[in-house]
Amino acid sequence: MQLIRRANGEVLLKDVLPWFPSPVLWDGFTLNDAAEAVRNEYPGYWQSKLLVQLLGEGITIDNDLIPKRSTVQFLHGPIMFADLNTSGISTVGPINFGAKYHAGRARPEEVAWAIVNGRFRLEDVPSSIQTKVLDMNLERPEVFTAYEEGSPMHPSWPAMHSAQSSMSLWLAVVADLTDAQWEETKLLDLAVARHVHLLASIIPLIISEV
Repeated sequence: MQLIRRANGEVLLKDVLPWFPSPVLWDGFTLNDAAEAVRNEYPGYWQSKLLVQLLGEGITIDNDLIPKRSTVQFLHGPIMFADLNTSGISTVGPINFGAKYHAGRARPEEVAWAIVNGRFRLEDVPSSIQTKVLDMNLERPEVFTAYEEGSPMHPSWPAMHSAQSSMSLWLAVVADLTDAQWEETKLLDLAVARHVHLLASIIPLIISEV
């Protein structure tokens, strides 16, 4: 994926990764645009953008679950959606980081740099992977990623982007979504959860498990 990104960064995402459907909010994104979309973004940012879109489409609250208090459901509408979007992230965050430091899994750029510096036994790394990494001519580990500064300094797993991408789990419970709206919500969660790995710092798991 890092080689694909280097060769096709300015190509439309849908043309480079046709097997990876993206949300409507990312229409027209190149591969590099998708990488930037998950770079230090405010947690829940893209989910909040989708909420604005869905509210504009007139999504309605499931009043069997959320009792209606007024004709215009402001507190039990946009305010509630915003609260749920951020509360899910704040709830899972401490657990996520606890798991990160418990497992201490290296970032893929660290693994790639270890390959460059010969810190693995040759038999532990498939020769095809060794060749691909060495051919990148990395001068420092951060260059492996899509970002000049590299990945965050905390351990790799579990990814906070994945942990925070939960809107498709709760939105369909509290709101009456059409099938198309729920599908779009799932696509957005998937895009945020997975593109950070595909574009920022992916390397085959066989190596990160060594």
